[in-house]
Order: sequence, then C-alpha cells, then structure tokens
Amino acid sequence: MILTFAHTQDLYFSDIYLYNKDMKEFKLREKRQQKEVKFHIESSVIKGDFEFHGHDYCELAFIASGQGWHTIGDRQYQLKKGDIYIVKGKEKHGFAALENVRIFNIMLNVYDLVEEDCGALPGFWVLFVHEQFDDFLSHMHVTGADYDRVLEWCELLQQEYTEKEPGYVTVCHSVLMQLIVFLSRKFRIRQQNEMNMDFRLAGAVVHMQTSFAEKITIEQLADLSGFSKRHFTRLFQQVYGMAPMQFLNELRLKHAKMLLESGNYKVTEVASLCGFQDSNYFSAYFKEKNGCPPSEWRG
Repeated sequence: MILTFAHTQDLYFSDIYLYNKDMKEFKLREKRQQKEVKFHIESSVIKGDFEFHGHDYCELAFIASGQGWHTIGDRQYQLKKGDIYIVKGKEKHGFAALENVRIFNIMLNVYDLVEEDCGALPGFWVLFVHEQFDDFLSHMHVTGADYDRVLEWCELLQQEYTEKEPGYVTVCHSVLMQLIVFLSRKFRIRQQNEMNMDFRLAGAVVHMQTSFAEKITIEQLADLSGFSKRHFTRLFQQVYGMAPMQFLNELRLKHAKMLLESGNYKVTEVASLCGFQDSNYFSAYFKEKNGCPPSEWRG
C-alpha cells in the first residue's frame, strides 16, 4: 500500500493505521546477499513514495542527497542531505514526496556485529537498541567533514559488499563497526554533560554486562553508582535513553540469542543462563522483541 502525504508541516495521521493488515514486513535473511556478511547494504535514488513497512532488523538510513518526508509511527520528519535515521525492528516507517533522494540503507541485527565495549557508549543504546517513546531519538544530521566521512564509509561498504574481492568480509565488518562507533560517539542526548554522567554510571553498567545471569536489583545498581534509587534511575534514563532494567534485559536478550543459535541448549536452560528467572516470561519477552518464540529462533 502506497501512502501519499500532504506536503506541509502540520500533518494528520488518522489514516496511517490502515496499513496494519496489508503492510509489508521485510526479513533480514531474505535481504542478505552474502551469507558470510552479517548485514545487507543497498543504495538507490528514489522519487515519489515508498510504502509504509516494518522489518525484523535494525535499519540505518543515510540520506546522501535530495529531500522529502520520512514517517515513523505517527510522526513525520522532513528529510534532507546529511540526515541519518536508525529504525529498529518494531518501528514502522515509510517515505513520501521524495525528490531525487540518494539513500544508503544498511540492514543489520546489531547484536551480530557489535563488540562488548560499544555498550559503554550511551549513544549506541539510544541509536541502535532501545525502543522510542515520546519522540524519535535515533536521528542525527551530519555536515562538512562528518558528512564526507559517513559518505565515504557507505560507498566503501557498498563497493566491498557488491564486488566481493578477497578479504571483503573483513573490510565490510570493520568499516561498519567504524561507522557504528563514530555515530555512537557523536550522538548526544539533550544538552547535558554525558561524559560526567557516564563515568558515574560506569560501575553499574559494567556490573550488568558481566553479571547479567545473576539476580540484579535497582538498589544494587544505585549503590554501585553512589546514588539514591530514584536519582540513579533518572540519570540512567537521561544518559542511556531507557530504564536500567530495560538495559539489563537487552543485554540478557543478546546472550540468549547467541545461546539459542548455538543449538546446544534448551529454551529453559537459556532462560536460566541469561538471568531470566521465569522461562515463560522469557519466551513471551523474546517473542515480543523478535517476532518469534525462542524455540523458532533456536531452530
């Protein structure tokens, strides 16, 4: 279903939710052309509209040129050269009134690629992991040297992915990691001193990363950071863009996927090894986040 929008900033979305029944859902496994590369990249020049859709992967969209409108959920944003949007799997989006938009789309499961130390970057969690709430936070705009750098990385990724010269898998993954870290470092949440807050919260984050299989409480995390429970929760939300327990569950989910994919563990064993005390809750949470139960992911 193709959506057409009024080209004004004051837009109404009463008809948008009609897409639910017929809306397309794209799958990363169907998109990937190279089995050895754990993501897919494509570029194109688009005019007009691109239908509202969903997907089971994280999509990084870089606007190299042109202009138009990008709708995410019930909100619409004007596109321009240098815009970067990261759309997670549960977020539905589409494009309208595109005028010669040159766009690079990188489609990935971020947990297939990122190294552990990315978790120390507040920007990483907001851009690539957490679900959006009141407004869409996973958006950046680059200009000047930053724009040139992102464009160079995207063009190199497209070239290596397409031409498959010897060593292309290593180049693809290393260039994509540079891009992810670059964007995570550049990203800022509101006008605040993130580095200072991140330093004070580092102990709690490291504890979650290394002890996610254990029972962890907000009180423990607040004590590690030297804050009251209420103050810790507020600061953590500001810096990482999500509640502490949501952050913890994302870590647990990452490791659960790895264990399931190994094929060596039952679903109940995976739940226990990843810190989920209730296997039924784990199965429901997994399906909510990934669109399928853990038994299917394991298979």
